Amino acid sequence: MNYAKDLQSVSQFYVKLLPAKVPLADIEHRVLQSADAKRIIHAIPAQYSEGIEITAPPSAFEKQAIKPFFTVASLENARHVAGESGGLTCGPV
Repeated sequence: MNYAKDLQSVSQFYVKLLPAKVPLADIEHRVLQSADAKRIIHAIPAQYSEGIEITAPPSAFEKQAIKPFFTVASLENARHVAGESGGLTCGPV
């Protein structure tokens, strides 16, 4: 599960990157389904997200506790899509 200040933006990022479909969605959640993974994007309620600053490009978290793994058809294409969508990759792909 991912928590997102901007539900639509984060969902679209993963839809393009994986690629994934959105079989279920409502105002607070999007369920994304790819060939080998299911991911839930949950909107952070406004009263909690107001103080969160999203930088452009977003800050990379190389030392985070969780490093998700996704199967993609092409690493080079995934890197391109991530960069084109404002995401980052850490290290060589």
